[in-house]
Amino acid sequence: MVLVHNATEQIKSYLGNCFLREKNLFTKFVFSFFLLATFLGYGQVPSGYTVTIDQDPITGGNETAIGFTFAGAEVGSTYAYTFSSDGGGANVTGGGTVATATDNITGIDLSGLGDGTVTLSVTLTNGNGTGAAATDTATKAT
Repeated sequence: MVLVHNATEQIKSYLGNCFLREKNLFTKFVFSFFLLATFLGYGQVPSGYTVTIDQDPITGGNETAIGFTFAGAEVGSTYAYTFSSDGGGANVTGGGTVATATDNITGIDLSGLGDGTVTLSVTLTNGNGTGAAATDTATKAT
């Protein structure tokens, strides 16, 4: 009976050690995967992008055809923009999907904004959330 008990305990010990080894390997694999995913930028909101208003100053001759250009935009993310002016008027908003890291968005009509400092604010959103706003300013004098 003692021999059977010892064999049973040895089997339990062996199986327990195998389980712990497998559990540790699985834990190491999962940790490595998340470390690699973080290094590659997966699981993060868009960051590091900038925007530049293409026309400065904004005049009566170009206020209906304004554009802006991205630098470092995340391809496939969606963008949302707002143009506002400290001179008043209705904000101009829009959005779309980023096709290239340096997309140029054109044909924006700012004739409804008052003269003064015009501010562009743009956010990018991916499956992980919305990044911090990128901004630029230009002078509007029509």
